[in-house]
Amino acid sequence: METDYIAEICDFIVTVTDKMLKKYPDIDKERVYCNLGNLKILYDTGMLSYAEVSSDMILSISQNNANILTTLQGEDGFTRVMTHEIMHILQIGCGCEEIENCGRRAGISVFWEDFTLNTADWTWMVEGSAERNMCTLTGGDAVTYQYKIDYLCSMTMSVPLRNGVKADTMETLCFKSDPEALFEAFGCKNEAERDELLNMMITLQVLQMQPKSFHAAYTERTGVDLFEDEEAMNEFSYSLKPAVCLSLSKEFYENLAAFVNENGISVNDMFFLINLFEGQLNGHLNYTVESKKEINEPFIKGYTAIKAAFFEALEKENAESTLTPFTVRTILPPQERGFITPSFRRYRMKS
Repeated sequence: METDYIAEICDFIVTVTDKMLKKYPDIDKERVYCNLGNLKILYDTGMLSYAEVSSDMILSISQNNANILTTLQGEDGFTRVMTHEIMHILQIGCGCEEIENCGRRAGISVFWEDFTLNTADWTWMVEGSAERNMCTLTGGDAVTYQYKIDYLCSMTMSVPLRNGVKADTMETLCFKSDPEALFEAFGCKNEAERDELLNMMITLQVLQMQPKSFHAAYTERTGVDLFEDEEAMNEFSYSLKPAVCLSLSKEFYENLAAFVNENGISVNDMFFLINLFEGQLNGHLNYTVESKKEINEPFIKGYTAIKAAFFEALEKENAESTLTPFTVRTILPPQERGFITPSFRRYRMKS
């Protein structure tokens, strides 16, 4: 019975892996095969979750919890959980990689063992990408991590017209190992734009994962322990969202302007994209809710300035038949760069 159960799990892993390697032939097959060769399966461990894969390639499965999930949701329930975990096998760096002081790598996310604040450790993106790819492959709904998927979708919506950017670009970045892929997707042209993108990624990590290392540093600096004050935690977490949405807005209008300049676009299509993007933003901020008015005010002012500048550029284009190179970076200053530490810069040098 035990042998048959493990054989079924192994067969499912092979099936999903084969589908993903055929769908995305650029995935490093040697790395994936190395991970599969080192994979160990432990089950009936009494853990709280259904299944999980560690960075040292141990797949733990709670057979009891899996049976409960199957009873509640049918076979599709556990299939989706296992598919998510297999995505991690495709993301995680194999044991053959030799990166000094690197405790864990999954795609373009890296955890450094010798840094207190790991600003290159984007587990929110790793988990959101695994869940998003699971949904795409199985056609099922997300089991967990819907908020992380929402931010991945918003990142995609901010650069929908860039050459080389596809509907699945953001969730497949975690199958790569080169952080330049992130900068290329967003078309970063200089260090200031890279830093703002990195700040957004770090902010999303704090917002979505609440890393203890960050909160320890926050407590030391402010004297406020967010883990002991639920109201303060909720207020702090929400306060991070406007800056993220403002960075996404800058990307969206710069990319939209570049596309208009190079290709042209109908008025209907342009307003459709803007309305779609604004709907994404509202999903994060609920800026029509009166109780959020004060905390959203900096975002509203910034977004209004960006949008107004975009349409002013369009009006000038109608008069002069050419759209002046448009950048919102001259309208609004970059976000504070206080979170940037050497951890990501080191990664970029080593990659």
